[in-house]
Amino acid sequence: MEFDKFLNLFRDRIDEDSVIIPIPSLSSDLPERFAKRIVDNCGGALEKIIISKTKKQAQKKVKKIDREKNIRNAFTIDKKKLICYNSKKKNKIILVDDMKTTGATLREVCRVMKIENLKIDFLVTFAYRED
Repeated sequence: MEFDKFLNLFRDRIDEDSVIIPIPSLSSDLPERFAKRIVDNCGGALEKIIISKTKKQAQKKVKKIDREKNIRNAFTIDKKKLICYNSKKKNKIILVDDMKTTGATLREVCRVMKIENLKIDFLVTFAYRED
């Protein structure tokens, strides 16, 4: 599917109060590049508030059954940037990732964001792969 056609699937859900957040990846910059294209084409603001706090092995190199353990506690939230989100009541938070295989990375990021009371409106992944 062409990228512009893909964007049309959710373009109407993004507005000026949307915060587009790429999930950091050890193996590529695709989540950030995808997030930038969403902002350029649909609006909202690109914010990198999720920080990789450890150098874990790339998920694609880890066996499926070990991915939850590998990614556990791998992320944190940039507290300096978090302050501005608490003051804006209408932010829509949209997470962007390049690949979903087992969902372990998405679950871990959602867990960390829930701890900080950040409500995710929706997730965008650009590819799905079964192991």
